[in-house]
Amino acid sequence: MNCFSFYGNSFIDYPNKISCVVFYNRCNFRCPFCHNGDLLDGKLEGFSEEQIIAKIEERKDFVEAVVISGGEPTIYDNIIPFLRQIKNIGLKVKLDTNGYRYEVLYKIIAEKLVNYIAMDVKTSLDKYNLACGVGADIACIIHSIEAIKKSNIEYEFRTTCVPLLVDADDVKKIYSLVGSSYKLQNFSPDKVLDPMFSSVIPYGEKKMSEMRRNVMEKTKFVWKDEKSGNNIVRVEERNEEEEEDNEEK
Repeated sequence: MNCFSFYGNSFIDYPNKISCVVFYNRCNFRCPFCHNGDLLDGKLEGFSEEQIIAKIEERKDFVEAVVISGGEPTIYDNIIPFLRQIKNIGLKVKLDTNGYRYEVLYKIIAEKLVNYIAMDVKTSLDKYNLACGVGADIACIIHSIEAIKKSNIEYEFRTTCVPLLVDADDVKKIYSLVGSSYKLQNFSPDKVLDPMFSSVIPYGEKKMSEMRRNVMEKTKFVWKDEKSGNNIVRVEERNEEEEEDNEEK
């Protein structure tokens, strides 16, 4: 298993925790708007699994968590034993995934090998193949969404709002599917896999706020209570007047 890069400290990849981040080579999707095109084919030489574990061991007293990202980590057959090694070090683990290999996700959840899962939901199901760039079996996406929602661990679903691939109707459909802990992020045309998307103009902040407001007037965020071990759901009311003020600025 070959890791392309390792970041020793991150303050943004694991919510409310200092983490180190492992990026894996290779991916089973070819999203045209992907910013990590260098990782997709696994041609870049990186670190071995042993080297990564050693780096994590060196930092275990300075970070609280490890984020496993990519690429797509679940395409590797030995991702599960690798996660076991990290858990044995005593750090929390977050997995970033596209959710396509649901059978691997089932095993990871069953063994409680991660503390947090972030799944990218590319677009609504009827447009999924356009967004992921391959002929995907949509049932795999649905299986993973349901497994994550029932997992009793912290999680989030997120969508990059790419014009041509994701509009307000798509966001509504996705939200009806994932139901909670749903985040929207805007698209950036820099360093994208498909050169055509480098000329796509991102949504303006007003449009992004509008999509968030229309779909998520009440947004649920799910996280685990450290003492009880139970998932807690916090509902945040959106302040429309505040959003309108921000749009005018």
